[in-house]
Amino acid sequence: MGSVLHLWAALAVPGSPAKRGPAGVARPVDPMTAPRWIIHLPTTLTSLDEVTALAVALRDSLGHVTVVDFGETTLSEEDAQFLRTRVFCDARLDDAGRCRRPDAHDGPCAMAIDSGS
Repeated sequence: MGSVLHLWAALAVPGSPAKRGPAGVARPVDPMTAPRWIIHLPTTLTSLDEVTALAVALRDSLGHVTVVDFGETTLSEEDAQFLRTRVFCDARLDDAGRCRRPDAHDGPCAMAIDSGS
C-alpha cells in the first residue's frame, strides 16, 4: 500500500483563465476567498517516515514556488485518504512568518528548521 501526499495550491496561478462576471467581463480572482485546489501526489513509499521526508524535501527544494502552501501539507495512506497526518506546524509568528518546524513539535515555534525536533 502506498502513501499520498496532499499539497495545497492556489487557484489563480499565472496563465490561468480569469473568472468571468456579467457580460463576460473578466474580473480578478481574490486569492483570499477563491477556492483552492489540492494536488494529490501518490507515491510508492510505504512508511510515514519516508513520505514525511519526501514532503520536507519537496518543501525545501520547491519553497520558492509561491502558489504551493507547503504549511498545509498532509499525508495519508493510499486506501485511507480521509485520515490525514499534518506534516508542518505552520503557526503564525509575530514577525508575520510561519513556523517551519514539524507538527506537534516540542519548544517554541520558529522560522528556522531545527534538525533536533
